[in-house]
Amino acid sequence: MAKKQISESEIEIMTVSSEPETLSLLNSKQHSDLLGQRPTNYRHLQKIKKEFKSQAKKHLDRRFCYQIPESFEIRFIKYDIKILQFIQKWDNKFLDYLALFITLVTTIEAGIIASPVLFLLGQDSIAIELTYIILMYGLISQIPKRFLWRTRPFMRGYSKQKRKDYTSSLPSRAVSGAIVYMYLIDHAISLYKYHDKVQLTGWIILSSLIFALLATWSRCYFGVHYPSDCLLGLIQGIVICLFGFLIYRSDIIGCKSCSDKACYTKLPNKEITFSHLERADWVLFAISSVVSIVLMLLSIVKPVEWWRKSHFFFGTIIAGIVFHLVFLCPDKKLRKNPTSLPPPPPPNKWYFWLISIGQLAFVIEKKKKNERCGEGRIILTVPEWHNWNTLSTFKDISS
Repeated sequence: MAKKQISESEIEIMTVSSEPETLSLLNSKQHSDLLGQRPTNYRHLQKIKKEFKSQAKKHLDRRFCYQIPESFEIRFIKYDIKILQFIQKWDNKFLDYLALFITLVTTIEAGIIASPVLFLLGQDSIAIELTYIILMYGLISQIPKRFLWRTRPFMRGYSKQKRKDYTSSLPSRAVSGAIVYMYLIDHAISLYKYHDKVQLTGWIILSSLIFALLATWSRCYFGVHYPSDCLLGLIQGIVICLFGFLIYRSDIIGCKSCSDKACYTKLPNKEITFSHLERADWVLFAISSVVSIVLMLLSIVKPVEWWRKSHFFFGTIIAGIVFHLVFLCPDKKLRKNPTSLPPPPPPNKWYFWLISIGQLAFVIEKKKKNERCGEGRIILTVPEWHNWNTLSTFKDISS
């Protein structure tokens, strides 16, 4: 059964239903087993269709969640469908894995995990900037995801179903991630080359746009986002970088920058000892811990239901902020007995192997549940081995 092409007249008079019809599920040939589940028979097909509908209803039944206005859909749907159909003309395994790789490197989870890893490697200045950027990334990008609902294109039959995503499609968080991560790369280069003076050069703007276009292609290729979602995701990414940069700069005023080693103590030892713990501000530590727990609980209980990843997000990101304020913030204005760690030594090579083992453990566990997902993580893990190994010597070489 061939996929029905939507005519110009049908697009013009199209009305948007509040319930996803999941038309693409009626044709098993449209499915990819990369991340989605291929229907094996009619009963299985109906089960998957019911699953998508129940997820959409569950989202819309939450308080303060609103359907995207029909006027917005009609304004963009004509161009969205044409671009989606054009992108999905080319469909093969190589493009499947390429789109999967781009998706993996633009996920918010990559930034969340990078925060403690960078602190572990002694890249404190980059870690602090990344932590505040990812904080803004999670908070800002979740606002439209939580309060607005737009049915994903594969649910309506406008594209092939190549991935199962149940959340709202508006906006594309992956495209926002492309902008955010390219900004962080620019910050890392500025840190070592210009001593923390961020240089917004032409190449970083161009590379950010190229990366955003690649992320747009991957999300449309999977059939989980409209091009208009990706455009709004690009704008959202710029806003996230702006807020994250302002918070980071205001924080430096109070805590001093680690890029010029002003945030460190002048103690001769370069290891964390019990003496540091004795001089730490445990009141600030306790308050921050309570705030983290409260935010996490408020985010998952009704009627808030902010984000199902809140425990992972707040637990990791706020931990990085607490570490910064307690151990890398020597300003006397913030506490009576300021304490700070000494400059970190060059990271040991075994850190690289430790991170690699953790990645492999994650891949093996995922591969048992979903073979394709496991293979995708292996694709991402191989270059990560090289990148972490390079990073472990980067700071020592640049100093």
